[in-house]
Amino acid sequence: MEVRNKLKKDISSKLCEIDKCIDNGQGSTSDVENRVQLTKLLLDINRKESLDLAQKAKVKWAIEGDENSKYFHGIINKKRRHLTVRGILIDEEWVDSPDRVKQEFYNYFATRFQVPDWSRPFTIEEFPRRLTPDQIPSNAEIEPFKEGEVVPTPPPAALTPSLSPFICHRKKVVPIIQPIHRIPFGSIQA
Repeated sequence: MEVRNKLKKDISSKLCEIDKCIDNGQGSTSDVENRVQLTKLLLDINRKESLDLAQKAKVKWAIEGDENSKYFHGIINKKRRHLTVRGILIDEEWVDSPDRVKQEFYNYFATRFQVPDWSRPFTIEEFPRRLTPDQIPSNAEIEPFKEGEVVPTPPPAALTPSLSPFICHRKKVVPIIQPIHRIPFGSIQA
């Protein structure tokens, strides 16, 4: 450290002499080259010094820690001690062996969360109620709703007032129903 400080002082004094010489107008190209080399050397020394200080701080923190890390590690260790299961009751017998307790917990949760072995019913037969091809209308036979076909109905007693405008206003309802009506029935059939 002392060697670095002495070297930094020497370089700084040489830089001051070169700067005075250049400021007076008596500097040469060799003075400029020396100044560049000395500046690089000074920056390199400062960089190494800052790296050493950072490493010393890391080592000090790793060895001693700081107040926050000690505090939080203490809380975590206390919580771990507090939440540790020291023993359990197995078949009306108190077991406090850590290996046996661990094995019982593993067995319990392995059976609790295993994949269920359910077999779902699978039907091969067709559903009896299906439209026959004669019953399916062609797209040419299907006409969109007309405004006269939508008849307003009086709202039931249980209907909330916020829904009643949709029932009474045909102009709002017909544009909503028409796109649904255009879906061909053949696409619905499985």
